Amino acid sequence: MTPFMNRYEMPGRYNWPAFVILAKPDEYVVEFKAYQVTGVDGNGGAPLFGDMSNATTNLSEAPVFIHGSVKWDGCSNWHFDEQDKAMLHFCGPEDAAEVGQLLARMYEIARELLGKHWRT
Repeated sequence: MTPFMNRYEMPGRYNWPAFVILAKPDEYVVEFKAYQVTGVDGNGGAPLFGDMSNATTNLSEAPVFIHGSVKWDGCSNWHFDEQDKAMLHFCGPEDAAEVGQLLARMYEIARELLGKHWRT
């Protein structure tokens, strides 16, 4: 199985990225995993993932916020892993809007990675 090789950071409204996105392109589909950045490490500014009781800078230990895929024709499927804990929580409309921006950014990445196969 091909690993998720492409890494992207989606800017946030603070001084760190809102999400880190991993993408795995195939010929006609791109699979995604996105991780919500909850802060930055005080020893160099590395993104922190998870809540403060178990925060980590190691992406392989971080909780997945959302995973899914975008196909060549624009159809997509998403699973909000974060919601498996209880519910999605937002601290205002800006937080909710970032989720929409995340989905839009993953479509942009899919279009870029699929190249000539995008909506042909």
